Amino acid sequence: MPRKKSTPVTKSDAILPDELLEKLIPGPMDAAGVEAVFQKLKKAVIERALGAELGVHLASPEGGRGNQLVPGY
Repeated sequence: MPRKKSTPVTKSDAILPDELLEKLIPGPMDAAGVEAVFQKLKKAVIERALGAELGVHLASPEGGRGNQLVPGY
């Protein structure tokens, strides 16, 4: 079975600006506050990654129809 071509992985050298950190963590936080911020950040990162994945998938030559199990649907 032929393998799919893998997309190149780019390394992120992003540094979080202090202004962003101040908005995320405005002051002392308890464990619940840290967990809430982490969950929001994790959700945003996953949604962005999945959006990029979907964009690459839909831009494929098959037009997003490469993995269909039932022809014509």
